[in-house]
Amino acid sequence: MNAIDDPDSQFRTMGKKLFAPENNFFLKAFFLLSFKDLSRKLGLKLIPSELSQFFLGSIRQTLNHRIDNKVERNDFFNMMGKMYQGEGKDGGSMSFNEIAANCFIFFNAGFETSSSTATFVLYHLALNQNIQKKVRDEIKAVVDKEGGKITYEGIKEMKYLQMVVDGE
Repeated sequence: MNAIDDPDSQFRTMGKKLFAPENNFFLKAFFLLSFKDLSRKLGLKLIPSELSQFFLGSIRQTLNHRIDNKVERNDFFNMMGKMYQGEGKDGGSMSFNEIAANCFIFFNAGFETSSSTATFVLYHLALNQNIQKKVRDEIKAVVDKEGGKITYEGIKEMKYLQMVVDGE
């Protein structure tokens, strides 16, 4: 997604749009939930077409790329790909729409909560400079050990940082 290096990345832009609902959002949601059949006949949707088309297209493109190129990663999307191909645990399978719905919920759940957690942690680190120094020293030591790079393995080594994020 490259959202860290590119603050204007399409995923970030679409995520912001997802959390900036229209003025009539609650009225529309009430109508959609109260009058489901009529809402379907009128073609009313809670999520704007631009957002749903973007997410469905991204999921389809990524899923096809991983299947066509036999890309294996230890992640949520890999598990979804196996379910799509009928290779899930105990032979389980899912349709593309079920995969897309799960991916959308996963993205939605992580988008706002991650930034809220980071904001909370940074605020408390600013208030507690002795803890901030310990976190900074741990990060610097691990990054130096990893040759100046932030790696997944290196982040797993940052036990003190994990305790700060977890609020321990």
